[in-house]
Amino acid sequence: MMKEKAQTLVTDQLYNLVAGFLYALSICYFAKGADFAPSGLSGLALLGNYLWGFPIGITTLVLNVPLVLLGFRFVGRAFPGKTVISMLWCTL
Repeated sequence: MMKEKAQTLVTDQLYNLVAGFLYALSICYFAKGADFAPSGLSGLALLGNYLWGFPIGITTLVLNVPLVLLGFRFVGRAFPGKTVISMLWCTL
């Protein structure tokens, strides 16, 4: 049973890593390269990069922190764990 949980955790993190990498590539090379700002916090981060030169990944991370705290408060302890890890993969 413990081995299955560990295997599931590793598999989930590999999926998160690949998804975060593809997401970051799409934001940096597609959206930024086409001067296109998608909706959401990534779009705000791209606008911050365009207007003031803020780094896109760090800006997205900073903008996500209040949302994760709200999620922790209203959804519970299970919410922020995987969310924070996914945010970090996208930032890196």
